[in-house]
Amino acid sequence: MIAGKCPALTPAPIDFGQEQKLLLKIAPGALVEFGLTSVQLPCGTILTPRSVTVGKTASGDKTWACSFSGGLEIEHTFTRTGGIGFVQTRILSNGPSSTVLSKITVGGASRVLCRGNLDRVYWQTQAMDGFSGISDTPDLFYSWGMCAFTDSDGDSAFLAGFGDFARYHSEIRGARESQSSAWLLDAHCDMEAREMKPGETMSLPPLLLAAGPSLAGLLEKYALSVAKAMGVKSSFPPSPRGWCSWYCYYGRETEADILTNLDYLSSLPRKQEAMFFQIDDGWNLPHPGHPRVWGDWEPGQKFQHGMKWMAQQIQSRGFIPGLWLAPFSVDPASHLATTRPNLLVQTRDPLTGNLNPASVDHDGKRLILDLTHPEAIEFIRQTFRRVFSDWGFKYVKLDFLQHALAPGIRHDERPTSIESFRAALQAIREVAGDDVFILCCGSAFGPTIGLCDGMRVGFDTGGGWDSPIKFPSWPDGNCCVKAAAKPAFFRHWMHRHWWINDPDCLIARSEPLDCEVETLTRIAKEMGKPGRAAKFCLTDDEAACWTRFVWMLGGFSMSSEIWSHLTPQRRELLERASRPNTQPTIWVDWYAHPELCILRTKTDPLLVGVFNFSDETLEVGFPASKLALSQWEFSEVFDKATFEGRGSVISFPAIAPHSARIWQLKSRQ
Repeated sequence: MIAGKCPALTPAPIDFGQEQKLLLKIAPGALVEFGLTSVQLPCGTILTPRSVTVGKTASGDKTWACSFSGGLEIEHTFTRTGGIGFVQTRILSNGPSSTVLSKITVGGASRVLCRGNLDRVYWQTQAMDGFSGISDTPDLFYSWGMCAFTDSDGDSAFLAGFGDFARYHSEIRGARESQSSAWLLDAHCDMEAREMKPGETMSLPPLLLAAGPSLAGLLEKYALSVAKAMGVKSSFPPSPRGWCSWYCYYGRETEADILTNLDYLSSLPRKQEAMFFQIDDGWNLPHPGHPRVWGDWEPGQKFQHGMKWMAQQIQSRGFIPGLWLAPFSVDPASHLATTRPNLLVQTRDPLTGNLNPASVDHDGKRLILDLTHPEAIEFIRQTFRRVFSDWGFKYVKLDFLQHALAPGIRHDERPTSIESFRAALQAIREVAGDDVFILCCGSAFGPTIGLCDGMRVGFDTGGGWDSPIKFPSWPDGNCCVKAAAKPAFFRHWMHRHWWINDPDCLIARSEPLDCEVETLTRIAKEMGKPGRAAKFCLTDDEAACWTRFVWMLGGFSMSSEIWSHLTPQRRELLERASRPNTQPTIWVDWYAHPELCILRTKTDPLLVGVFNFSDETLEVGFPASKLALSQWEFSEVFDKATFEGRGSVISFPAIAPHSARIWQLKSRQ
C-alpha cells in the first residue's frame, strides 16, 4: 500500500438517514461504528457514496447500501454467527458504462469501541519474510488480511479480518484516534484494475469482526472460519520429521555427502517410523559455480546418477525422498528463459516501448513464470510428473512462491494475481495426488490455504542466535534462530487449521560450519546490511531453547546438521526434539514483555513452555487463573528441575537470556 494514495484515516461524516451512526454490536461491551465505504480508481481518484440507505433483511439482519456516481452500488449485510460478526459485501454496476476498480475500502475509518485498554496490536505481513507479532500501540500500522488488539494483561481482545483469500490481496490499516482510546480501521481489497461491465455483480470476501477475553482464542476461531470458507481438509497427517541438506551444505552437497548422511541417520537407534529426507537447492546446477538455473528442473553434474537413482537410495534406507524446487521462478541463465521467453511475465521499456522479462529484483536475476499462460501451466505439470511419477519423490518444498505475485504484463489480464497463483498451485496438487506432501515456502499465506500440507511461517534459521543480516523491516534480521523463532510463535494459530506449520530446521551446532560462515557473510556484504557480529554456533542454552521450542510447537521437526560432526550432547538434543509434541498447544494471553513467549497445552498433562528470546534475565509471573490453577507443582520436562506454590499468581523461576523451560504439572488441583 502507498500511504500517500490512501484515504485519510480520519472519521468521515456519514448520513445514515434516521441513524446518525451505524453501530454494529459485535459482543457485549464491543461495538464497531462502521465507517464510509469508498472506491479508488486506477487514476487515484477516490469515490465516496452520494447516499447511504439503511434497512433490514426479513430475518432482522442490518443492511446498508452505498450509491456512487455512475450507477455503482455497494451493498452490505451484517450477520452474527458463532460469536463472529460478518460484513458481507456485494458490488453492483447499474450504470450505462463500465467501471474499472483499483481498490475498495470497506468501512473506512471504522471506530472500534471495546471494554479495557487495548494497548497491544497484533499485526503481520503477508509472507514468512516479514514482521509478525504484538506491538505497543504503533501510531499507524498496515497488516495483511487481518489485525487484532489486546491489553497487556491479556484479558480483552478484538479482531478484524477478511474471511477468504482466494481472489484478492487484502490489508487492514489501523491507527489510534487522537481524541479517544478508540482504534480506527480501514479494511481494503486490491481489485487489480478489475473491470465491471454494466449489469455485472460481484462479491468481496466477508469482513469478520470478533471480540472476547482471549486474543489467542479469537485467532483460532478466525483461522477455523477461514479454513471452512477455503475448503481446508478436516485432518492433517503427522507432523513431518527428518533431515534437510540446506543448513549444513548451503547447496554444495554432492551425491557422496547425501549417501554419507543417509547411512548415518539410518543407523540411529531411535529411527523407527518413516522420516523425510530432503535435498535442497543446488541439485540442478550444471556444475559447481555455474549461475543459478531455476526453471530448468533437471539434475546437474553433482548428481550424476540422476534424481530417480537418488530417490531410490533414500527409499532403500527407509526414508521418504524429498526435493526442493522454486517452480514459479526463472533465472536468466536457464534454458527456459532463453528458449521460451513468452512464458515469462513481461514489463514494457518506458523509452522504447519494447517488452522484456520482468524481474522481482533490481538486477534482473530472478524472472517470473507467467501463471496465466496455458503453456506455463503445462510446463509446471510436466515438471511435477517427472518429480513425482518418474523420479519417485513423495515430498516437495516449493520455495520463493511469492515471486509469482509480482507486478507485470501477463498473457491473460482477466484473473487476479491470486486467482492465477491458486490455479498453478492447484495444478501441482492434482499431479501430486494425495500421497505427496507439499510444503510451501517463501509464499504469500492466503493464496495457498487449502492447497498445501505445510507452510514455512518465519524467516530462515541458521547456526547462530543473532543475525548476520539486518534490514529495518526485519527487526531480528534473517538466517538465525531468533529470527525464525518469533514469527513461528506469533503465527502458531495457523497450525493445523490451515496447514502444518514449519518453524524451519532444527539446528544445534556448537562449532561453526565453514560453508555457512562464507555464504552468510558474503550475502550480508552483497546486501550492504550486516547485522550483529554472528557466532554461527549456539551456546548450550540457545541450542536447548531452539530444540525445546520446535518440539513444543508440534509442527515440522526437520534437522539440518551433519550429525556425525555434533557432540554427543547436541545429538541428544536433536534426538529428543525429533518426535514433535503431539498435544495441541496455544499461547498464553500474557503480553508483559515483547520477547517473552509462553505456550501451554490444551489437554492434560498440562505443559507450560516459557521461552525467553531477549538478552536479559526475566522474572515470569501471571495470574494462576490463566491456567485454571489454585496450587501447583511443576517439573521441567528436559532437566527435571521442580517448583511449587499456591495462590493467585504463578511465579515461575527466573529464566536466563536465550533460554527456555518446559514445565509439566504433576497433578491438577
